Amino acid sequence: MSYWEEYFNAWLAWHEAVLRYQAELQSLMLTKDPSEKQLQELRKEVIARRDAMKSAAATVDQQAAPNHRKQNGTA
Repeated sequence: MSYWEEYFNAWLAWHEAVLRYQAELQSLMLTKDPSEKQLQELRKEVIARRDAMKSAAATVDQQAAPNHRKQNGTA
């Protein structure tokens, strides 16, 4: 898998987690008052996905930087 595919997959997983969080939060708010524990679980999932996306982005940036410098003659 290329670095950009890895980054995109991580971003997509994070985006899906955010959408799931929004849908579940809306559902909880419409049906009943959510417990703090339920809200914390939703937040944890979104934060974990965000951290995975940031990690993948850092990997992509590290790998792309030398190639970018070579292409631009700044290496």
